Amino acid sequence: MINKNKCHPSDLVELLQKSAVEHLTAYRQLLAEDFSSVATTVTTDLEAVYAYKHGNYQQCLRLCTQNVRTLLYAHYMPNISRV
Repeated sequence: MINKNKCHPSDLVELLQKSAVEHLTAYRQLLAEDFSSVATTVTTDLEAVYAYKHGNYQQCLRLCTQNVRTLLYAHYMPNISRV
């Protein structure tokens, strides 16, 4: 007998991936706020990859375009020297 209340392992993996993307994005948004006076950052690149992985190409394109425009038209780009 199959228990219908049990989740399939692939469903659990999907939930973990979605949760990870959401938490990492939220964390990066907090970091971006802290460093907004120093550098221009994008925070939705992981969401774009996640959308692409799931075949949501319009969402992926929208997020990537937004990220490129954010960086392309940034008012302040710091000069980071390599050591």
